[in-house]
Amino acid sequence: MAIAELLLPVILSTLVATTFSLSCNECSGLAPKSCQRTKVMCPPDFNVCVATLESDTQHGKQEITLYREYCGKSSMCSYTGSLTTNFAGKKMSSTCCFTSNCSPSMPKFPTEKNDKNGVSCKSCSNLKEATCETSTTIDCIGDEKECVTMAITSKAGDASSIYFLSGCGTQGLCNVTEREYQYGGQATKTTFMCSGGNDIHPVGLPLMLLVILFCLKVLS
Repeated sequence: MAIAELLLPVILSTLVATTFSLSCNECSGLAPKSCQRTKVMCPPDFNVCVATLESDTQHGKQEITLYREYCGKSSMCSYTGSLTTNFAGKKMSSTCCFTSNCSPSMPKFPTEKNDKNGVSCKSCSNLKEATCETSTTIDCIGDEKECVTMAITSKAGDASSIYFLSGCGTQGLCNVTEREYQYGGQATKTTFMCSGGNDIHPVGLPLMLLVILFCLKVLS
């Protein structure tokens, strides 16, 4: 068999890999203009360029907003939602584009409403266990009519961490279920579990343990 025939499959596979490798801008800042963008090659199973806008409020103190661009998965595209506890609040929004070095449109937060909606949920955070074993509850407001537990699993090299946050959330988070992205060499997977309003046990431990094991397997 000729050398050219032996090399042909290798050449073709290389061309295919090159053709379908996605590159995205990676940056983090308080606003798009403050983002110092760096071009990065995405892992094979990350198929979109994502822009996210997130804000965090701790104990009613000043809101901190962060804008990011990075490689992500299509499950992260076009979601918006919020989660509120007695001690913290988080708002999230994302947009996507699908070609190398593209620029996603600017994400926007959901409109805020401050009227109580009759729903109440347990409110807690936990670094180790997925249960919300507390008598503390929160009265939900606006469009936050779901009891939501957010599980965040991060992995960088051999180090990994898990964090849980439970409270009142919007339906938009329940529609997303999970999101996964890679930034600065760290892979992060966030899973949302919803149980409807006035549920004092948003997520049980056995179910969330399965989620944790799945997250760790995916990120390993």
